Amino acid sequence: MPTTLLIDPAMGMAGDMFSAALIDLGAPEETVIRAMLRTAQLLGEASIQALTIPTPEGSARRLQISLAANHDHLHASKARTLLEKAILTEKLDKPYAAFARRALDILIEAEEHAHAHHPALQSLTGHAHHHHDEPHPTHHHTHEEATLHEAQDILLDVMGAAVGLQVLDVDMNDILCFMPVAVGGGVITFSHGTLAAPAPATEAILKRHRIPQVAGPVDVELLTPTGAAILAALHPIWRCRQPLPEEAILARGVGLGTRNLRPLNAIHLALIDVTRGSLT
Repeated sequence: MPTTLLIDPAMGMAGDMFSAALIDLGAPEETVIRAMLRTAQLLGEASIQALTIPTPEGSARRLQISLAANHDHLHASKARTLLEKAILTEKLDKPYAAFARRALDILIEAEEHAHAHHPALQSLTGHAHHHHDEPHPTHHHTHEEATLHEAQDILLDVMGAAVGLQVLDVDMNDILCFMPVAVGGGVITFSHGTLAAPAPATEAILKRHRIPQVAGPVDVELLTPTGAAILAALHPIWRCRQPLPEEAILARGVGLGTRNLRPLNAIHLALIDVTRGSLT
């Protein structure tokens, strides 16, 4: 029987952190990592470890990812082609395959919009994806077609999420998310300058998909473009942040970023039985 997923992005969201949290939630580590590795190897070599890290809130999971890409950028059409290959390889069922396609499409659309409308990006020649923890991401762009820099990261993040959701049998029509989503603050350093967080592509996703957001609680980037795209693609039902009724909780999962922050640099997930307790 499909289960209901609850997401709490009180410290933002990044693709690798979401996959780590799904593993902590109960998705078999070997299954998720194997899928991510196969996907990453469409473009290059990769190694991924799921670490168990003690925190003040208890143990949590962190993905340690090392990538060696054969291509430093990828046009949107090629990224879509490779995603279809990964979906076929991992035998994703329809709801999870549709989610993966939506996530990539949302990110591509955001890149195109940001580079067409953001003054600081209109003269650049490509764009980069970056993880929650990268202090100095580099963005590029082509006007003919959206270019995904570090596409290896993007594809493995999306497929890690899709496979994790599938093996947990998450009901894709009943995903809940606490609001608002923390986006952080401060600045992001680009190859051609410095911009305020969130990144332009993240901002485009927030606006286009009407994601409830709040600045802070720390002055670093908390919500990445890929994290925002995954969240938007999940089409969550928004709920005010509140304590969960213990009787409704089937499992909890915590995914960490590598940066040490206070509050804890983590995304919290839960599988819940909505028949055992209600959320207002």
